Amino acid sequence: LQMGTYDRSDLGLDISYPITAAFVNIYNVKYRTLAMQVKSAQNAALKNQLSFKLGALYFLWELSYGATEVQKTLVSQLEATVTQLKNLQAGGMASASRVLEAQARLANAKVQLCGNENQTDSLRLEVVNFIQCPDTAITPENYDINASMGPFSPIDTLTLNSYRPDLAALDLSIEQLSVFSDILSGQKYPNLVWTAGYHYGRPELNMGNNPKYMGYAMTALQFKFNLYDGDKVTSQQRQTQQQIEITQTQKQQIVSALNSAITSAKRDFYRAQRQEKAAQLSLEASHALAEDAKNSLAAGVVTSIDYLNALTEEAKARF
Repeated sequence: LQMGTYDRSDLGLDISYPITAAFVNIYNVKYRTLAMQVKSAQNAALKNQLSFKLGALYFLWELSYGATEVQKTLVSQLEATVTQLKNLQAGGMASASRVLEAQARLANAKVQLCGNENQTDSLRLEVVNFIQCPDTAITPENYDINASMGPFSPIDTLTLNSYRPDLAALDLSIEQLSVFSDILSGQKYPNLVWTAGYHYGRPELNMGNNPKYMGYAMTALQFKFNLYDGDKVTSQQRQTQQQIEITQTQKQQIVSALNSAITSAKRDFYRAQRQEKAAQLSLEASHALAEDAKNSLAAGVVTSIDYLNALTEEAKARF
């Protein structure tokens, strides 16, 4: 009796499917989807931050531009006053001290104008560089600020999430970490793999010199388990849970800071509404006072110093 296989050969096709690993793959897909959503929310948050920075920079530029225009008007008025006083001095109707006082006021106003122009030009260049504008000679556009808004509606955390993509990104990060913890849980348990296939050959221990070829099917269930990764996975899960708690605390801190900032902004806005009315009345009063001082100066009732003071107060009220 001769035993053995002299020319063993086998041809077949096998298909395997990881039964338990399929659930882990579902979590992997969800994890990657959340990663893209987190990135999108972070990009939106960055866009908001840049928009806010640009808005604040534009507001400072417009504010400085307006102050410069007011100062130019004051300089023009002082120049006209100096010319008028020089003419009066030539006719013997004004003293040299009044002319010198007016010239000193004019010189100080020009120094202030130079400072305003430098600041405005610096802010303009910042805006140009920020938005990469090819037109370096831009000027701020005029627009009216509506300060007569109704009362603000209360804002809760859910509303904040809809308006603040940075908070939404934190929520998505927490969910992503939770999914990652589920993925780690799947690595702690054995993987069940189903295998099936069809072969053509000599599967048995061949006996004799003329073994027969045959077609045969096979199926199997395999358990795969790594004994040395259990503690490692548990440690990763603890770290993931710590990251979740840190992210939750970070969000609570941001929400608390936002609520405080919103409350403060509401108070500032309501105060600005009241100040706007007072400023408008002050501007009207200072303008009327300057006109009266101008007419009184022509009539000889007030001095040129009184008129210069009135012009200065009007310029302050305009800005």
